[in-house]
Amino acid sequence: MAGEGLRGGPPPEAVAYLEGKGFKKSFHWQDTWGEEHAHAFTVAKAMEMDVLQALREATDAAVKDGVPFEQFAKQLAPRLQALGWWGKKEMADPATGEIINAQLGSPRRLQTIYWANTRTAYAAGQWERAQRTKGALPFFIYELGPSSVHRDAHVAIEGTVLPIDDAFWDTHYPPNGWGCKCRVRAITRFEAVKVGVSPEPEIQWRNYRNKRTGEVSRVPEGVDPGWHTNPGKARARTLLHAMADRIELAEPVAAKRIVADLWESRTPEAYAAMPERVQLPVAIAPQAIAKLRGVGPTVVVSNETLAVKSGKHRHVDPASFGRVQELLDSGELIERPDGSHAYWKQIDGSWWVVALRRSAKGFVRIATFFRSSERRRDEMRRARDGMKRD
Repeated sequence: MAGEGLRGGPPPEAVAYLEGKGFKKSFHWQDTWGEEHAHAFTVAKAMEMDVLQALREATDAAVKDGVPFEQFAKQLAPRLQALGWWGKKEMADPATGEIINAQLGSPRRLQTIYWANTRTAYAAGQWERAQRTKGALPFFIYELGPSSVHRDAHVAIEGTVLPIDDAFWDTHYPPNGWGCKCRVRAITRFEAVKVGVSPEPEIQWRNYRNKRTGEVSRVPEGVDPGWHTNPGKARARTLLHAMADRIELAEPVAAKRIVADLWESRTPEAYAAMPERVQLPVAIAPQAIAKLRGVGPTVVVSNETLAVKSGKHRHVDPASFGRVQELLDSGELIERPDGSHAYWKQIDGSWWVVALRRSAKGFVRIATFFRSSERRRDEMRRARDGMKRD
C-alpha cells in the first residue's frame, strides 16, 4: 500500500457515494453485511460517534483530495490515539456479552480502513460512469490489478468480457475480497468482439452463514463473503434513501434545493441507463399533490420514464427535468380527460408541459414531460372547457 494514493482528481461519483452514507456503529465486521455498506459508514469496534466521525472525515478527505495512505495514517493516528481508540482494549461484545481483548486502531487496521473505503467508493463511481457511457462502451473486461500475487479464482476470470448489465457483475464486480486490486475496464463493442465475448460463466455457489446475524447468503466461489455485492448498484438506492431522509427533515426551500442539486448533477443521466427501476425526486409540490389527493410533498419520476422521454423527445434530456419544479410552482393547470393533471408554462421562450398521475398507493409521479407549443396548450384548454360543459 506504500505510496498508494488516489490521483487524477476526485471523481464526483465517488465523492457522492461517500457523502450519501449515514453512520452505523458496529462491533464486528459482519454486523454490517453486503449492500448495507453502501448505506452506512461503519468500522468494526468503532462504537463511539466521535471515533466514527474522525474515521469518516479522514476517509472522505482521502477520496476528495487524493490523500495517499501515508498521509492518511499520519494525520489520523494521533487523533484516534487522543480519542482512546488505539491498540488493544477489553470490550464487551454487545451481541454476546463476552469480554474480549479487542484490536482498535493500528497501522494495519488503518490500511484496511483506507483500502476498503476508497476502493469501494471508486468502484461505485466507475459503475455510475459506465452506466452513462455504455452506449459507446457497452462491455466490461475483467483485469487483474498490480498485486504481486493473485488469487487463483481471480486469475481464472481474467479477461472475462460481458455486457455491463450482465448479472455476472452483480457478484463479480471488483473488489472481490479483502485486499483485491482487480478492476474492470469499459470497452467498445468492436474491442469486445475482437477479444471475444465470453460465454455465460458457470458460477459455483456456496451458502455462507453470517455468524453475527444468522443470515445465510449465496456467495460465489472465489469471492470473499461480504464482497459479493456490487457497490455501484447499491449506491443508487443509497443516494435516494439518503436524499429522501434529507428532504423529509428539510424546510420547503431547502428541500427544493436538495432536489435541484440532483438535477444539476450528472447522476440522473446514469440512473436513466440503469436496468434496475428506481424513483427519483423531481419536485417539492405539496399543493399539486394535494389536488390529486396524493401523499407526501415530493413528486417523483421513474428512471424508466426518464429514459423513455429523453429518447423519444428531441428536446428532452435528463437535465431538462430540472424545469419540472418551475412548472409545478407557477404553471397553468389543465386537467386531462384521463384524470391526470398537466401543467403548462413558457420557459426560456419554449412551452413545456408535465403531466402528473397518482399511483395506487397515492404517490404522485410524472406520466409525461415534453416541450410543446402554445397552440397545443390552447387545444388542451378547449378540450377541458368542452369536457366541463358536457
